[in-house]
Amino acid sequence: DRRDRRYRAAAYLHLCRRSPFPVKLALRMVKTIDGPVADPFAGSGTIGIAAESLGMPYFLNDHSPAYKTLYEARLVAHKEGRAWNRA
Repeated sequence: DRRDRRYRAAAYLHLCRRSPFPVKLALRMVKTIDGPVADPFAGSGTIGIAAESLGMPYFLNDHSPAYKTLYEARLVAHKEGRAWNRA
């Protein structure tokens, strides 16, 4: 039924968002962009870390306040040269 399919799709997306990809991969993607980088589903902010590392302007957003707090903390740690720890 339709509700069951929506639930499975939402559960799948939720699981995918818990799988951040390596910054090294994000660097390869971001290098192909000419101009500001926008990531409307920022999650943990890997794209922002890559853009920051390359000195590129970027815009991150996420509908989840928890993810917004997460990527903001991760970017601050990156800018300060600290290792980022989720805990």
